[in-house]
Amino acid sequence: MGDRWYLDLKCVYCGNLNKDVWYSPTSSCDVFKCEKCKKTNFITGEHKVKRIEDVTKEEIAEGFSMNTNIAWTEKQIDKFAKDRLKQLKF
Repeated sequence: MGDRWYLDLKCVYCGNLNKDVWYSPTSSCDVFKCEKCKKTNFITGEHKVKRIEDVTKEEIAEGFSMNTNIAWTEKQIDKFAKDRLKQLKF
């Protein structure tokens, strides 16, 4: 369980403003598809937007850690981040 947000975010690819983007990294909802160009954007733990191809495991882990309200071990967070990175990149 963790925090959930509705954010207004600009697409990193085309600059289009996407409104009410749901962000909940503990539920693997850390990306959005731009309404205009249809490209997938990644949302960091600081609510910044990155190109999906530039995302790192550390950024996934950071977003998860910053938004969870359950105590996780570093090993558990690392495994989650590795698995999520594979989902995003392949």
